[in-house]
Amino acid sequence: MATGHVWHIKDFMIRIAEPHFTAQLVTQRIADDAFFVFYIIHRYFNMKLNKQEIAVIRLLMASDDYVSSYEISASSGISRRMVREIVPLLRDRLAQEGIELESRTNKGYRLSGLTLKTRNRLLEMIEEGEKSVSQIPDDLLNRQIYINRRLIEADDYILVDDLADELLLSRTAVSSLLKDDRSILKKYNLTIEQRPYHGIRILGNEIDKRHALTDFNFTAFSDTAMFYDFLDTLAADETAWEHNVFDVFRRYDIIFTDIALCDLLIGIAVQITRIVSGNELKEYVLQDVSENSEEASAAREIAFSIKSQHFCELNENEIMALTAAIACKRSAVHISFDDHDADDVTQRIFDEIMKSTFVDYRASDHKSMIMQAVRHVMRQLRCDEKIRTEMWNTAFTRYPLAYTHALCAAQILHEETGKTCGKSHIVYLTQAFQSVMRETVKPPLSALFICGHTDVGSHILAMTIENRISPRTHITNTIQYYQLYEEDLSAYDLIISTISIHKPMPLPYICISQWVNEDDLNAVESFIHSRFRMCIPTFRFHPGLFADHQNGADLKELRKTLAQRIASVYGETTMNFARITEKDLNIEVIRHTALVETVREMPCRCPWCILVIDEPLKYGRKTIREAIVYFGRKDSWDYHEIRKLIADRLQQADEKKIREFFSSYISFLRFLSE
Repeated sequence: MATGHVWHIKDFMIRIAEPHFTAQLVTQRIADDAFFVFYIIHRYFNMKLNKQEIAVIRLLMASDDYVSSYEISASSGISRRMVREIVPLLRDRLAQEGIELESRTNKGYRLSGLTLKTRNRLLEMIEEGEKSVSQIPDDLLNRQIYINRRLIEADDYILVDDLADELLLSRTAVSSLLKDDRSILKKYNLTIEQRPYHGIRILGNEIDKRHALTDFNFTAFSDTAMFYDFLDTLAADETAWEHNVFDVFRRYDIIFTDIALCDLLIGIAVQITRIVSGNELKEYVLQDVSENSEEASAAREIAFSIKSQHFCELNENEIMALTAAIACKRSAVHISFDDHDADDVTQRIFDEIMKSTFVDYRASDHKSMIMQAVRHVMRQLRCDEKIRTEMWNTAFTRYPLAYTHALCAAQILHEETGKTCGKSHIVYLTQAFQSVMRETVKPPLSALFICGHTDVGSHILAMTIENRISPRTHITNTIQYYQLYEEDLSAYDLIISTISIHKPMPLPYICISQWVNEDDLNAVESFIHSRFRMCIPTFRFHPGLFADHQNGADLKELRKTLAQRIASVYGETTMNFARITEKDLNIEVIRHTALVETVREMPCRCPWCILVIDEPLKYGRKTIREAIVYFGRKDSWDYHEIRKLIADRLQQADEKKIREFFSSYISFLRFLSE
């Protein structure tokens, strides 16, 4: 971020066709303005030295004698053929500045008659050239973004040769980039038209062009992590035009997340720029939002503010488009929906998720969060809007099960609306599902603590135990032993006592020493683990990690299958399964099922993998038909609870039941949940 420069939306609205838009202004805007990215005008760009020319001039300035093409090539890395092509062009360019570049056969090249004035001019040219070179995108993604933005902003044909000159690439390289660009633009319903002797241009409707431009700008912000720098600059300058927008939202109590607010402001910047360049909307149909809504009123006030700042005037279609953007990007928590269709769709989503992954959101006390998210996404799809996010490329690895549920929801939403959910919609739904899964936990256990110490001593011991067993269990009351017979035990789930209990109790209890040492704390923790199941097993597995009909004759093939399954759910992993040997595994075989712990850990949410083998695999004197592999933390509560749950189920069931247990992913989860 450039220092001393405040980013305003008005700084984004520069018409490159205006006479006052000089080369110096181009360079300054490129360097200073976060909104104004990669605009380079061909006729000005050609007047600046490129990277290779700068290298040649620096070598010639450093020598008072002739420098051969071989020496230039060896020092700069430029081929001798390229040096011979550069020099004639450079000679003409320098001649315009009154500088002579001599060449002599068998000697090379030199700058003759340099004065202090001409030397300073060369240094200025080098500095100007380096500024321009530093703004040229040098990676594949940003080159593609540059070309797409350049074509959309031009609104007319551009020669491929001109793009090649601007990017310092060959025509062949630009043509290759254009092939990839066609697929990028296709998702915006935009196409590239190529016409002989005219060049290329982008075809499509105005709304789609704006969506593409906003995405490109958002990507530039995301790559440089400038969202909060941008908000900081706005907060520091109360005269910024954006403060008018903030005031409008404040009056109507319209709340945004930080990223959604940046997304909206970038969209407004693009909207104003397109209007100023003569590309205003000729029609726009507002859907799912009333023209008399608070979002519409806010949009009209913002439009008036834009006009009063002499930027441009928004027609009715532009105001409706801004209304839709505000309605779709504002925080869903603060929206009151009345959409019975969306509620019906949500129920279909819940039913399908239950059917495919055995996770029942219908019984959750927090399912309204998902219902709200579905309503909000349906509104965004109807309005052809979205809330852009930086998380789209990490959501499936961080929350794989929630991501799977979001994909299920996206399919049903597509069937309902006819619109395809984008990555931003899927991430938004993923976050909603994950939030509900985190909130949907079994209520903590209530423990009665019996202690014969003084009030202060009993309190200290109770807190010591509480620190070990919370948040899964809380000591809700402390009593003396003689009070036990008068206590209503129906209010508790278990008893922890420092005194031996000699009569039957209607609920589980554990007796420990009066001094509550480390062994006592471990005993209490193990007791709770063994007697109570606190986690919800269906949240700890993933259908992609269940593999049946595997070939058990080859251990190497099983490791390969395991690696493929994990990679399909979590993406590429650094775990080298080929090097996992039996020494890396802790194996317990119950009946014909191997419970396998690995010494390696994975930072993932669903670390259990299930392999069902067609032909039994020999392991010592035992045979293995199923393997349940765990890669997570061995000290977690969930691990101990689920492992014990699986072991108990296997020991209690007969062989026929176990076969049914592993017949499918749903059968596996149903068996654990019984």
